[in-house]
Amino acid sequence: MWPLKVILVCACWAGISTQPHDPQQSRLTRRDADQRSLGALAQSQNNILNMLQDTKSILEDLRQDFVEYKDEKELSQETIKNLLQHADVRDETIQKLTAEVQEKVTAMEEKDARVQRLEEENQAIRSTVNQMEEDLAQVENQLHTLKRVTQWDCAQLLLQGYTENGVYSIYPRNSNKSVAVWCDMKTDGGGWTVFLNRVQQPQQLNFSEPWQAYADGFGDPSAEYWLGNKHLHAITKNGPYTLRIDAQNLEGEKRFGKWLQFSIGDENSMFKIKVSDYSTESTLGDVLTEVDQNGEKYNPNGMKFSTMDQDNDRREGKSCSKSFGYGGWWYNNCYRLNPTAPLGNRNGDNTKARLYYWGPDMYTVQGIQALQLKIRKD
Repeated sequence: MWPLKVILVCACWAGISTQPHDPQQSRLTRRDADQRSLGALAQSQNNILNMLQDTKSILEDLRQDFVEYKDEKELSQETIKNLLQHADVRDETIQKLTAEVQEKVTAMEEKDARVQRLEEENQAIRSTVNQMEEDLAQVENQLHTLKRVTQWDCAQLLLQGYTENGVYSIYPRNSNKSVAVWCDMKTDGGGWTVFLNRVQQPQQLNFSEPWQAYADGFGDPSAEYWLGNKHLHAITKNGPYTLRIDAQNLEGEKRFGKWLQFSIGDENSMFKIKVSDYSTESTLGDVLTEVDQNGEKYNPNGMKFSTMDQDNDRREGKSCSKSFGYGGWWYNNCYRLNPTAPLGNRNGDNTKARLYYWGPDMYTVQGIQALQLKIRKD
């Protein structure tokens, strides 16, 4: 600021010193001139002071602007520093994330490769499984065919090594469907196909069934059941079977009877029965082929099957089935054995299951509490 003042004063004095000298001018004139010069100088000084004041104000504003600029610069520098630090952290983070992403990409590529290998292996396994399933289906079909031609009764199962009593599946001849039966593998050498089973149980099976039920079979082979006349025909049509009856009376005594010739016709013959050759080794009387002294026929040999809705017996005007328990049997006029009537608890009830000839030489009517009819080809 001081150098500027000196320059301005010098300039003013230079202006005064350059005025022309007039020796003829009076002192008053010079005084007036001097006063005017001093006034002009004072005015110039005022102007200079105003200019200096304005300059000072400008410089103060500049100083304030500089301070603000400096503060802003420092703030900007701090901001830039922070941004650079954040940028470094960001770059480091980006590098880490990039490395992680690369690792994941590599892992995914490896996983995809494993998946591809597994899919190829799985495809090979599926092909192998499909081939095995086809082979298994062929084996099962062959096994089914083998069973169908070799397991038509329990005797065949016995020959194949099945020696325990129980429910088995057999394939009656020319049948593609199996049927469940109870096989007696212990009695009298085993191999017996049971087609009727009666036994006391809390819930007795109702044998009052129509013709079709007796044709197809019904009940539970592990309890009470009728195998089915269609199956009996299919089993016995290629040659006579031995028929065995195992019976237990109401007192718990057990007896058996055997007939060496037994077969059943087809449905067109009304499942006509042929039974003969009573075995003398039997402990039960001949309730199937015996004819009494009066010539009356009560035995079933040669009879068609009868049910409550299909009367094929020889009793005139009445149905043996409806008169004696509504069961199904080869009734004649009417029976010596009534195996499908309800089980009873006294011998004298002719609507209950019972038989005559409790022993070869013992004519007596016995109520039944357990009974099996079974066949075997000897």
